[in-house]
Amino acid sequence: MSASILINPKCLNRQYPDQISREIMEKTIAFFENKGKRKLKEDDHSRTWYADFLDFIKEEKIFYTLLTPSEYGKGETRWDTWRNCEFNEILAFYGLTYWYTWQVTILGLGPIWKSTNTEPLIGSINLIHAIPANKTIYQQLLTINDWDTVNIVGREIYSVKSYDMDDIFLGTWIDTGCNTLLVDSVTVLYNPDR
Repeated sequence: MSASILINPKCLNRQYPDQISREIMEKTIAFFENKGKRKLKEDDHSRTWYADFLDFIKEEKIFYTLLTPSEYGKGETRWDTWRNCEFNEILAFYGLTYWYTWQVTILGLGPIWKSTNTEPLIGSINLIHAIPANKTIYQQLLTINDWDTVNIVGREIYSVKSYDMDDIFLGTWIDTGCNTLLVDSVTVLYNPDR
């Protein structure tokens, strides 16, 4: 029987390049299958925060293993687009909430790992949503160029309440883990082109 191109978690017949990759995929499927379809749908509909999934990812070091190039990690870490796509498909199968966490992480790390910068990596920020505190901060954010070393200071925003010009409440926006930051200051510490 040939391998299907569509994922079937009940019959995982994919050929993985190594045992670590297979274990990650099998453990992830087991996590979701143990949770069950009913609970997955219930959590999705009630917008339950998926702390159990994040704990699982942390305990199993899955993001670390899949998204850390071998030269920066220990053991079986490597950035392997094929196996990342496989993991991507599993998460998307079980719910976009889980896939979104993975995708945001890739979007934050991918450009760093693919860089030609040979300087040691000190740290990174996955800043997806930035809200400037005022017009001056907005102008400062616009001056940031690719590969600048920047110090951004602000406060994490959990929710924003919206009102119209007559102070009539319009609704509440709640951050669902997207690292929304109210930026108070921006300082470009180093620009490689200057």
